[in-house]
Amino acid sequence: MSTCLNFNQLVAINTLLKENKINYSVHTHSGCYATGGYFKKLGRKQNMDKIVQLINAYLSKDHLELELIDYDALHFIVKYK
Repeated sequence: MSTCLNFNQLVAINTLLKENKINYSVHTHSGCYATGGYFKKLGRKQNMDKIVQLINAYLSKDHLELELIDYDALHFIVKYK
């Protein structure tokens, strides 16, 4: 089982964030598959714990989990759950 986010998952996560009126988008450090990335703030600051919970609820179906590794810089890794 891969611990990478693929392009379709990234699109789905960004759609989920937009639908929930969350002012962040998810970006990867590399191409279409990534084991980590960062959040880009698009508006006012919001509670990152709630955002991570929302994303992890989506990723749980793929046995994946997002974990913030740098709360201030908003960097994350993806782990197998």
